[in-house]
Amino acid sequence: MYGRGDILILGYGFIFIGPILYIQIMKHEIKPKRETKQTWLAWARERGYTGD
Repeated sequence: MYGRGDILILGYGFIFIGPILYIQIMKHEIKPKRETKQTWLAWARERGYTGD
């Protein structure tokens, strides 16, 4: 490995911590969409919607 230590630490930090942060962010982005869909489905079924 070539380079200074601080650059290597920064690079490895992105490799190991980046996916973890991405997963956490996506959980917070996807969960509200599911809740909104469930709320909409409940509302629609009250009005006769028979779909998904």
